[in-house]
Amino acid sequence: MIALVPLARPAEVLLWAAPLPGESEFVLEDPLALDYLGQQVGYFLLPALTTRSGQAQYFAVVLYGLDLAERALKEYGLPDDDDERRRLFERWERLWALATLESRNGSLGRGHPDAMRGARGVSKAWFSGEKPLPRDYPLISRQSELSGLGAYLVPLRDLGLVYPDSLRITPAATPIVDAFWGEPGTMHMQRFDNWALHVLAPATARIERKFPNFRLATLGERSRLTSILGRKPQQDPIFEAVVERAPPPTLAVARLVEQGPQECNPLSHYPCPAGEGCYLNYGGNPDPVIEVSCSDLPKGAGVGSSYGSGPGVNCERGLACVAKEFDPACETLPEDEGCCQPLCDLGAPDACEAGRTCVPYQDLLSRLELLPSSDSSGSASRRGPGLA
Repeated sequence: MIALVPLARPAEVLLWAAPLPGESEFVLEDPLALDYLGQQVGYFLLPALTTRSGQAQYFAVVLYGLDLAERALKEYGLPDDDDERRRLFERWERLWALATLESRNGSLGRGHPDAMRGARGVSKAWFSGEKPLPRDYPLISRQSELSGLGAYLVPLRDLGLVYPDSLRITPAATPIVDAFWGEPGTMHMQRFDNWALHVLAPATARIERKFPNFRLATLGERSRLTSILGRKPQQDPIFEAVVERAPPPTLAVARLVEQGPQECNPLSHYPCPAGEGCYLNYGGNPDPVIEVSCSDLPKGAGVGSSYGSGPGVNCERGLACVAKEFDPACETLPEDEGCCQPLCDLGAPDACEAGRTCVPYQDLLSRLELLPSSDSSGSASRRGPGLA
């Protein structure tokens, strides 16, 4: 007879081998596929992203490369088709990989934050010194499928940054492309662009290590995967495109991650003890994130009432204070700026009563003298100025 018996020390029995550092970059790190369920949950929460498209700067690298390929078609009179666009993009990707490696003095070990798809291929093509580097080296097998374009093309199309069934970028991608080398209008941006366009020319066979007034390593420093760190002009358009304009519930998930774990749920009041409610704590909080906690507060102001009209200095359980301009029926006392309105679930906006819509709570706080919020809950408000 066979029976399931709990393991006394499972950590000593359940194991699998992790890939060695020198193995192929495509060796599975989870050969038992135990992360499959986690991936499916991830696709549900972040529908436009995949496990292959997890680096912000790669979105910019691919979009810039596609835009560069489009301009190269016209500059060099090449056939106007996607096969040619793909070939031109792959030339750009090989240039970018070499520039990145040059900026790191030829060292990009497994797990390095600047290691790109095809790191082993570019490492074999690169050599130290001042001699030119090859342009058409093998970056990675099946480059069109396994490199940056293959990994990021589907999310870019889902996000509306690349036209469906095409390799042409949409106008929505322009702000990301314009900020690729730095803040638009900054010094040397045009020179970086001119060098990249020159490398895509059919007559170019080698990549020089020095272009007028700057070096290949400088090109890598300005475009490698970690170059986005601290560059707000590049970060903002990518965040807007990849998170804010992404299919739901991407933005709500991002706000939850930004907010971090909370003590309780202000909608369900779980796991507060009986007799207590989950209230938003925004008064006098030095942290810009509004926190929530379980409290046994006295009965507060009701819907449409200001703090001063209730027996306590708080809104009733399940309510939060919003700027009075969002509800014309709100009548505040002289010392108050807003009224209490019901919280709602941003993921279920139809839960609001007729005439109301669920909007992010921080939008409603924008006119109150309170600290800004990253709370992922919303507040049901009558449509007012600035609301969709």
